Amino acid sequence: NRLSNDGVQEELFGLNELTRLNQILSQTGKRSEDLRILCSRRSLQLSETLKFFRLKRDIDEFLTWIDDKIRFARQMSLSNNQKTSSSFVLADKVKLFQKQKALNSDLETNLIRYQDLVKRTHDQILHNKLVKTLFIKQLIDKLTRNWLLVSNEAK
Repeated sequence: NRLSNDGVQEELFGLNELTRLNQILSQTGKRSEDLRILCSRRSLQLSETLKFFRLKRDIDEFLTWIDDKIRFARQMSLSNNQKTSSSFVLADKVKLFQKQKALNSDLETNLIRYQDLVKRTHDQILHNKLVKTLFIKQLIDKLTRNWLLVSNEAK
């Protein structure tokens, strides 16, 4: 409704028109709410996916670290085996012992990191329904196998 120039109130829309406009407004509100729900779900999915890819990156970095330590332990073992008992002097034995001690210390320090990755991986299995459980289990199996391998090589 509005006032005309002569002060008489005029109707802008008829009753049918108001009903149609209310329906359009109601549909628009419903679509807006549906869109908010859809965006919220998508945001949750993206958040879960980001958590998974961060975990995957951390596992890959840790596996690379493990491979380096395995290579280092094997080189130590190889150099130890190449030296004959007569040429293996006390200084060489001390250096080898120090290297083994440093490697074991490094493994002990990174045990917490390993345990954290295992815990985060199990959390992904429980809470993240977007990624395939089989893929996550394969990651944790590979991580565990490599951890055990580096632990055995360090001995």
